[in-house]
Amino acid sequence: MFCEHVSSTSTHRPQLAAALDYMRDGDVLVVVAIDRLSRSLIEFATLMERFDKEGLAFRSLSQPFDTSTPEGRMVTHLFAMFAQMERETISRRTRAGLDAARAQSRNGGQPFVVTPDVLESVLHLKQDKKKTHAEIAAALRISERSVSRAVADLRLAGSLS
Repeated sequence: MFCEHVSSTSTHRPQLAAALDYMRDGDVLVVVAIDRLSRSLIEFATLMERFDKEGLAFRSLSQPFDTSTPEGRMVTHLFAMFAQMERETISRRTRAGLDAARAQSRNGGQPFVVTPDVLESVLHLKQDKKKTHAEIAAALRISERSVSRAVADLRLAGSLS
């Protein structure tokens, strides 16, 4: 079993590569849904072509396909087209929603952890040169990355050398 933990839109998917390298003639790649394998029709077609050449098959648990027949391959490609269209539609709607929120002076995403109080605490702790970013992060219960951002902001403001 191979479990990918990166987006199927990522070009670097080590678990998919490992699964494909592991597969031999007659093996079947099983995925939960077609959009978990690929969200690009071109990538999907390339994978299906590779499967044909290497004697591999593909099965989706949520969409019934049989890629061993010409009809099954055609239906598979139709589903891949719909998956790509759905992804592009979701992306377009998300962008439109974010644009509308920005027009109303609202920002999406997580709230900033680096508040003025946090900046003041980081400044106080950072002035004691013995404190590392990891120690400051642990003391304030924030990530080291947030401490790094706070230190960069403080240096930019001239509060920290």
